[in-house]
Amino acid sequence: MSKKFLKADYKKFDPYAKLAGMQICLDSGRYLMEEKGKTYDFIMQRLEDGSMKDVKFEVAVKDIWEGTMGLWPVNWKTVHMKASRIISEADYFIAMSKGYNMAWIVPMIEAKKAPIVTVPNKKVPHGEKFYDIPVEWGKFWHKPVGSNKWGPLNG
Repeated sequence: MSKKFLKADYKKFDPYAKLAGMQICLDSGRYLMEEKGKTYDFIMQRLEDGSMKDVKFEVAVKDIWEGTMGLWPVNWKTVHMKASRIISEADYFIAMSKGYNMAWIVPMIEAKKAPIVTVPNKKVPHGEKFYDIPVEWGKFWHKPVGSNKWGPLNG
C-alpha cells in the first residue's frame, strides 16, 4: 500500500523543488541549460564527449527534513525513496529539504540497488515500501543563508 497522491501537496511543493534542483545543476557548472520539465522530473543538458546529453532528474521534498538550517539529522543513516520509483527513467534522484536549502542527490542506478523496506508512517500506518538508501551513496548540497548559489556540502 502507498500513500494516496495528493494533488494539493504536489502543487505546493513540486514547483519550488524543481526550481531548486535546476539551480543546483546550473550552480554545479556541469549542466549547460535547462529544458521544460515533465511531471515529477526535469531535464538538464550537459556536454559529454563533444555532444549534448539529456540528464533526467526526479525530485521529492522530504517534508520531515527541516530543523536547524535544514541540516540532515545525524541519526538518519538512510534516505527513503518510494519503491514505486522503480519505473522512473530519471538518471538522478534529489531529496529536497522542506526549506529548499538542502538537497541530497544520488544516481538512480545506485538508489535502485538499495534494499526495499516497509515503513509505517502517519499517512500509511500499515507501511509503505521504500528503497532504504545509505546516506553515503549520495552527495549533500546546500544553499547557505544569504547566498543565491548552491554548493556541495561533503566534498
